[in-house]
Amino acid sequence: MKRFFYAGCSFTRFPYPTWGDIIAYDKLNYKGYDYAHNLGAGGGCNQLIASRLAWADKKYNFTDQDDIAIMWTSLFRESVLTTWFDEPHTRWHAYGNSFNNPVWSEVTKHPYLHNTYNMLDRNATTFHYVNKLYKPFYQGRIDVDGMDHYETYDSLKEKEIVKPMLFNYPGQHEEYLEKFWYEYKNLDAFDFSYQGPFSEISDIFSNHPDISQHLNHAKKVTNLDPLTVSYFEFFADKLLERVRELKKSKGREHTKHEIHTFELLTDFKNNSGIKGISSPVPDYT
Repeated sequence: MKRFFYAGCSFTRFPYPTWGDIIAYDKLNYKGYDYAHNLGAGGGCNQLIASRLAWADKKYNFTDQDDIAIMWTSLFRESVLTTWFDEPHTRWHAYGNSFNNPVWSEVTKHPYLHNTYNMLDRNATTFHYVNKLYKPFYQGRIDVDGMDHYETYDSLKEKEIVKPMLFNYPGQHEEYLEKFWYEYKNLDAFDFSYQGPFSEISDIFSNHPDISQHLNHAKKVTNLDPLTVSYFEFFADKLLERVRELKKSKGREHTKHEIHTFELLTDFKNNSGIKGISSPVPDYT
């Protein structure tokens, strides 16, 4: 049985098809695969991405024959499994980056938890064991912290996102963190600098990549069948057309909610055969 599992944040699981969904569609329809599962979780940190992979491994028993792909997210995110805001049920709260999210500002001394060293160490451990266990055929990253503006490890340390600190960490361990940072920085970065027609309404989707940008990235990851490419080019054009109509007639906020009723989009979610994309929250079944 040929299976494809892919994980990430909202660059992987979003209201419309992402790079991973495009590859999954291609594998299911033209590459002879039997199963595809989107494990993405919007706003999630890298530890949540690893948790989703571990959950899927326990449930579906990964084998050496499975294809696994990951789009890593910011090194400075922390998601929490809790009942914040007096919710009746425990769930993952994915609040994005620790240094610009108001939730974390309410936590006493959170800067001590989210200093650069600690966040690097957490991610280095996650990265090491995910690679050792699952040997993904593809790994990329998104650039949400301006990572590409930091050419050296020392320049990253100078950033110190939450609080100036004395950098007197034991040298041998720091070498380990520095090595990880360069490995992470050298991953394939998702380039969404392209500003096509979709950019005019990108604010509706919190400036996430559009389908055309996801398609461009999917092409970098693997060879897509021409029919896959033409289908998602058509999909991108029709989605843009629909969003323009909604925005003009109903305004920005209504567009965000009503885009989910777009027939082409609902048909894809219900009939593509990809598990994990039809529900508004990450699936644990």
